[in-house]
Amino acid sequence: MKKTLYYIVVAIVAAACLATSLQSCKSVKMRDGDDTYARGEYYNAAGLYRKLYNKYKKKEDRPVRGEAAFKMGLCYRKLNQSSRAVGAFQNALRYEYPDSTALLYLAQAQHMEGLWAAAEKNYKAYLELVPGDWQAKQGLRACRMAPKWREQGSRYIVKSAKLFNSRRADYCPMFLDVNADQLYFTSSNEKATGTVKSEITGTKNSDIFFSKKNDKGKWQRPEPAEGELNTEFDEGITSFTPDGSTMYLAKAIRKADAPTGVSIYTSQRSEAKWSAPTPFEITADTLSSYGDPCVSPDGVWLYFTSDMPGGQGGLDLWRINIKDKRGTLENLGDQINTPGDERFPYMRTDSILYFASNGHAGFGGLDIFKATMQPSGRWFIENMGSPVNSSGDDFGITFGKGESGFFSSNRKDGRGYDHIYSFEKPDLKVWISGTVLDKDEEPVPNATIRIVGNDGSNQKQAVKPDGTFRFDLQRGVSYVMLASASGYLNARQEFTSDSAEEDAEYGVDFVLAAMHKPQVVENIFYDFDKASLRPASKKALDELVKTLKDNPYITIELSAHTDRVGTDAYNNKLSYRRAKSVVDYLIAHGVDSLRLKPAGYGKTRPKVVTKRIHRLYPQFPLGDTLTVAYIDTLSKANQAAADQINRRTEFQVLSTNFQPFADDLKKMQELEAARHEAEQQAKIEAEQAGIAKARAEAQEKARAQAQAKAAAEKKKRDDAMKAARQEAASEKAAKKAKQQEKRDKEKAKRDKKRAEAQAKREKERLKAQEKRDKEKAKREAQKLKEQEKRAKHEAEQEAKRKAKQKKEAQKKAEARNGDDKPARSVRGK
Repeated sequence: MKKTLYYIVVAIVAAACLATSLQSCKSVKMRDGDDTYARGEYYNAAGLYRKLYNKYKKKEDRPVRGEAAFKMGLCYRKLNQSSRAVGAFQNALRYEYPDSTALLYLAQAQHMEGLWAAAEKNYKAYLELVPGDWQAKQGLRACRMAPKWREQGSRYIVKSAKLFNSRRADYCPMFLDVNADQLYFTSSNEKATGTVKSEITGTKNSDIFFSKKNDKGKWQRPEPAEGELNTEFDEGITSFTPDGSTMYLAKAIRKADAPTGVSIYTSQRSEAKWSAPTPFEITADTLSSYGDPCVSPDGVWLYFTSDMPGGQGGLDLWRINIKDKRGTLENLGDQINTPGDERFPYMRTDSILYFASNGHAGFGGLDIFKATMQPSGRWFIENMGSPVNSSGDDFGITFGKGESGFFSSNRKDGRGYDHIYSFEKPDLKVWISGTVLDKDEEPVPNATIRIVGNDGSNQKQAVKPDGTFRFDLQRGVSYVMLASASGYLNARQEFTSDSAEEDAEYGVDFVLAAMHKPQVVENIFYDFDKASLRPASKKALDELVKTLKDNPYITIELSAHTDRVGTDAYNNKLSYRRAKSVVDYLIAHGVDSLRLKPAGYGKTRPKVVTKRIHRLYPQFPLGDTLTVAYIDTLSKANQAAADQINRRTEFQVLSTNFQPFADDLKKMQELEAARHEAEQQAKIEAEQAGIAKARAEAQEKARAQAQAKAAAEKKKRDDAMKAARQEAASEKAAKKAKQQEKRDKEKAKRDKKRAEAQAKREKERLKAQEKRDKEKAKREAQKLKEQEKRAKHEAEQEAKRKAKQKKEAQKKAEARNGDDKPARSVRGK
């Protein structure tokens, strides 16, 4: 029995050890895959995760399979193999992998595969778990719009550039110069340098290839770029200075102690050959990546992609001034950059930028977007549409002559390899496109745009549900555009199309103000604690004047609001004066005063957080009211932000039927003029009465002063005559008195001198006496000290003497007592 029990215990321990060993083995293999992924070796990492997934198939291995499938999917994402990523993330969810991002990544992979209905379903499911996630919201919107976008299409004709493509990756074409007869691109085809496969992609490292047109204008078969450009490392994604003499390229360098990094290099062209690349330093930051170089048409700016700090998230587009020795560095801002990835910039002109993004709404993966700089300084961004964009990755566009060129895409390639496509847009025209949005940047429902040209053209169009519109135009025509919608104020803009013999695109955005709610007038500034308007307010006020003139039948209440600082009475008064300042400005610039009503509400009407405010200040929940009590609960920084929001100037439409009759208006104007004239006359009379009174008082004062002056002068003359007579009558006495005065002065002088000498002697005597007293006191103190010392010594001697006497007396007494006692010690001994 004991032996049987022993065997059972041993078996249990062995099983536990085996399970622990297996679990440890799984952990080690998973960690190997994680380390490989961290080094950026996605192809190798996918293989390790796949082996781990296929090896453990038991029921208890479900968590391991789920984790391996999820991480396999991450590798396929990096390798742009969306079809494989779909299967991997589906397996991760099947084995109940707990990370909810598996659902988001599955939706994105399905999005890239064009499975929009399935992707939409999974985006919705993910948003139920993570409400408000921007990637899921953007992906959901794109999935809903993609079928419409594909149906709308564009005039572009897209074809595969078979001459440039291989069985491996071919991407990022770029013309050498404006002649567009030499094309450079990146490829990992069989002619690429080296034989070792990349641990990142599983293919050969990329090299730079080029092709040029022959005398008949036909492209020749591509060859590796001549010179010292290509190495065993990854090179590619080129751009050139306007004269074609300098190439900027991206180069991936493997580091032993860090993930593979991407940096920008330059190469110089000499006799059709390129020199060995040298590093182009953008910043001293060695931890960030810098790639996708693009030189601006004027050769001043280098645009590039980076994950350096200071961006919007993910990969951002930046630019650096390569002509400025200081190397001015700029992020392209949140209109271009998103929390996702923006890559592959291409500046066609100084005001037209093409780039690829998965952060803006698109068909899936990277889409190519066109950004046009407007006169206002804002970018107008539009998706290039189908067939340029697809559900896969579309990027790296370049233009040759006219509306034709090349770009890259991995569409219809199950392995995720990129290939080069040509595009052309025939019969191009001049057109204008834009948006009609409300103040919260949401599309205005049922809006219409009318555009009238001085060539007699007159077009009207309903704005699309997403708020966009587009018109075909003619060159060299002046146009007036009017945007309108029920319940909103009209907006009007004017422009003239270019008369040059080239295609042109214009962008214009309308922001319509709703009539049913107050509208904040942005950028109205007052002097501190005053109602006077600052010069910086002029632009916003002029825009308000324009709005009122574009809508001549409305009347408005112009209200000002303050923050929570100060008393109610003070804030009400200050805000009214501020509103009155704005009304006065509007009247001075031609707006009828009968259409304007100033109002000051102080801090009594706190702002409610709108969608626009929430976007600008996400710390304030949508719909919250910024009351004093609410703001007092916030941090100092958020209190300042809330106070700034509450400090505002608004207008509210009161009526839409302003149209006074001419006679009534004339009568009112005459009455107003008469009232004003009467006020001015009364003011003048009051001023004149005041002046007369002041003049009389001044005259009376002058008369009294003159009389007093005459009396003073007469008294002075009389005194002088009397003094002269007295002086003449007693000259002798005066002389005698003078002599006596002289004697008295001399005597006083002698007395003073004697007194000073006596005082000096007395002072010296007192000083000597003080010195003698001090010395005497010192002697007395010394004497007293010696007496004390002597007394103390005598006391000590007396004490010693008495002690001695006492001791001797004790001895004598003991001696006497000893004679009376027996000698016990002797006997005893």
